Amino acid sequence: MRKIPTIRTIAILDLSVDGTGAVYDRPVHSPSLPCPLATIRAVTDARRVRALLTGIGLVILALIALIMYVRSVEPIEVVGTLLFIPVFLGLMFWGFPGGVALGLAAAVGYAVLRYPAMDAIGTGRFIGLVLGRGAGYLAFGGIGGWAVSQLRASIEKLDLYDQIDDATGMLNARAVVQAIDMEQSRALRYRTLFSVSLVEIPDAAFESLRRRRRATILKELGRNVSDGIRGADRAGHGIESDRHLLITVLPETGREGARVFSATLVGKLGEWMEKHGFGPVDLANSSVTFPEDDLEQLKTRLRAIES
Repeated sequence: MRKIPTIRTIAILDLSVDGTGAVYDRPVHSPSLPCPLATIRAVTDARRVRALLTGIGLVILALIALIMYVRSVEPIEVVGTLLFIPVFLGLMFWGFPGGVALGLAAAVGYAVLRYPAMDAIGTGRFIGLVLGRGAGYLAFGGIGGWAVSQLRASIEKLDLYDQIDDATGMLNARAVVQAIDMEQSRALRYRTLFSVSLVEIPDAAFESLRRRRRATILKELGRNVSDGIRGADRAGHGIESDRHLLITVLPETGREGARVFSATLVGKLGEWMEKHGFGPVDLANSSVTFPEDDLEQLKTRLRAIES
């Protein structure tokens, strides 16, 4: 049996297990992800980004119009500034086509506003102003819509490859499914085995915590679990309606090793939660070993979290 380089550690969780079920001290380098991936920031949902940018843009345009009104700028010009708002909404929600379409509509609307003055005084005095303002609407809608489309595509791409759970810094459910699929393919190709450990923590255990305290506790939980496993293992976190799931993919680990790992994790978690003032918590644990066990039920649960 190959020995794993170890150091003594004061980490609360210390869970390295080999295929025989032997428990080691924590390896010198044992994050749940390779270092470059571990530094990836959690990606904000595209809808939240759009809502934030839309709110900021609307506030800025409204403030500009208000300042113009307070400074007694011609009312038609104030309304002309407000016409940028529908153009802005169009480019934010429909990208380039929406920006251009509503930019054209705003240009027509501004020309209609100026029509009485043009009819009374003549078009020569206002034609440059109308054309300039119309070009501004179209440029704002077109360029802004293109930029928003590019931003949306980038956010969707990042979201597609996001592997980090926001709450704990561990792998998210999607990345755990990918890790299981990868190990399953590897096991079939090389005729090896691997196990997946699952520990369930009732959400009620965290309900009494304030929001900031809860966030701190979950981050510490994720850090301790990630630091307590082998470098080859992958630890992840997911939240179902009434429970938190801690999932650990254990390459080349048999049924007995997975059983020992799960039992050790539950024991260490219980000690850690007691140290932090939690009351009695019922921690459930289970494990599956491939190719002996079917993984589809577990993957179905994780995909439901992912979606």
